[in-house]
Amino acid sequence: MERESINHDDEIDLIDLIKKVWDWKFFILLVVIAGELIFISMYYFAPVLYKSTVPIKIGKIANISLEQYEDLDRHLQISNGGNDNYYLPYGEKAGEYFKGRNIADIVYVTAEKSKDRVTLTATGLDYDETVSSLNSFRTKVIKRHDEIFKKSIKKFENLELDSGNKYNINYTYLITSYNYPTQALGEISTVQTKLGVKFDVNDNDKIAPVFHSGLIKYLILVFISFTFFGVFSAFVLDYAFSEVKKRKVS
Repeated sequence: MERESINHDDEIDLIDLIKKVWDWKFFILLVVIAGELIFISMYYFAPVLYKSTVPIKIGKIANISLEQYEDLDRHLQISNGGNDNYYLPYGEKAGEYFKGRNIADIVYVTAEKSKDRVTLTATGLDYDETVSSLNSFRTKVIKRHDEIFKKSIKKFENLELDSGNKYNINYTYLITSYNYPTQALGEISTVQTKLGVKFDVNDNDKIAPVFHSGLIKYLILVFISFTFFGVFSAFVLDYAFSEVKKRKVS
């Protein structure tokens, strides 16, 4: 009997909750619509942020990397890809590192290490400037490593001449084995974001449509979030109004 009574009470509570949601349905709907309109307005007026990336495979000679990531990171800190193009060192945050400058006025490049390669990423508010900045840094790295590659080969050749091969080291083998120059792995790829929503750049006009598949999932998340918020607010208001009525009656 007690179990049946508990189940009956649960059913009454559930029905009561559904009834309250139904009574406040227009309020909940207004909250959801307001949330969607706020997000769409913020998204529409938010600036487009471009991110261009290109992976670069670091060259080797005698199976030794032409340059360690830390040295490359340090070198790029003191170099500049062009006017208003800046390098953000590893581990730094753009807002803090470029303190005193308006981030919207600059394009900055980062380098992320991954095994035998480095991925360069340029971030900016202008498509052409962002791609141009990344291309400048890519050219700078490859050109620098080309010089290191040539000097390294020359160094091995000189060692072979100077030693007269008295140490019985096959320098020719070292020079010709496990060697490849630094090279970009593919073309520069660019994505654009608005409020963190990422989507591919349209090749025709560089700007993808305002409404696209990448935005739909965020609209769904906003819908779900504001639905829960609307229901919660409705319960709070319903409880507040019921308390006011009780006090008036008493």
